[in-house]
Amino acid sequence: MAFRVLVIEDNPWNMRLVGDILEAAGYVFLEAADGKSGIEKALTEKPDLILLDVMLPDMNGVQVTRQLREESATATLPIIALTANANDDLRARCLEVGCTDYMTKPFTRRVLLEIIQRHLPA
Repeated sequence: MAFRVLVIEDNPWNMRLVGDILEAAGYVFLEAADGKSGIEKALTEKPDLILLDVMLPDMNGVQVTRQLREESATATLPIIALTANANDDLRARCLEVGCTDYMTKPFTRRVLLEIIQRHLPA
C-alpha cells in the first residue's frame, strides 16, 4: 500500500511540482488549496503525512497545525512546514505548535523525498 501525502498549498505551480514529485516516487497525492479545506481533507482522507505551506490565504500554517493537533485523528500525524521564509523565529514557532519538521523553498526533489521518508514508517 502506498503512503498518502496531503499537500496544503495555495500556489498552483508549487502544488503541481510537489504532486509530480510525490506521484513519481509512488506516493498517493492528495491536495488542498487553503487551510480550512486542508484540515477537512486531513480528517476525512486520513493521510500518512502532511506537507503544509506556512503562508495560506485563509489561515497560516501555525493556525492549521494547532487545529490539527487538537483532533485525535491528526494529533500525531507528521506535519512538515514548507515556506519560502527562512526565518529562525518562524521555524521555532512552527515546531513549537507541533510541526514535525520544517523545510524552506526552493528545495530539491531529493531533499523533499528524504524529509518525507524520515517521517514515515520504514
